[in-house]
Amino acid sequence: MEFHSFQSRLLFFFITLLSLALVATHLFVDMASKSNAGQVISENLKTGARIFNKLMDGRFRQLSESAWLLSGDYAFKLAYSTQDYPTVLSALANHRDRIGADSMSLISIEGKTLANTLTGSVEPTPYPHPYLLNMAADEGAAHSMAIIDGKTYQTIIVRFSRPIRWRGFPSVFSWMKNWP
Repeated sequence: MEFHSFQSRLLFFFITLLSLALVATHLFVDMASKSNAGQVISENLKTGARIFNKLMDGRFRQLSESAWLLSGDYAFKLAYSTQDYPTVLSALANHRDRIGADSMSLISIEGKTLANTLTGSVEPTPYPHPYLLNMAADEGAAHSMAIIDGKTYQTIIVRFSRPIRWRGFPSVFSWMKNWP
């Protein structure tokens, strides 16, 4: 590029210098913004995870305590001891309503679901989450998230009174429905 005057050269030099300074500033600001945004998002996700875990643990404790109390219910024990599973299903539905769960199941130590209020079934079927039974055997209770028929459930397993049996309390995970 040929310049005819000193003013043209000087103007070109300052415009080029200003353009380079603007590009460099933009690049540094963009990198800093992305880095800061990444840090803020990461911190917010960690905070959200801590809050979520506290809420899930609180719900687990609440349903576990209710389950422990219900496992000592004499009428339920009587219905269970007769192995009249339609009556057991009715008792489970009553207990489900009392604790505010969406479903309740009676599960044998062999891992068979004996009665399930979600499906209304009293036919023995394999329990789909045997790892929870193993965790509950070790700790007395266990909980996890599960997807059943496209819906997310918090599933809680609590040891039943003698003879040892298991009861599951899945409840639909929906902030609108289950979290007052």
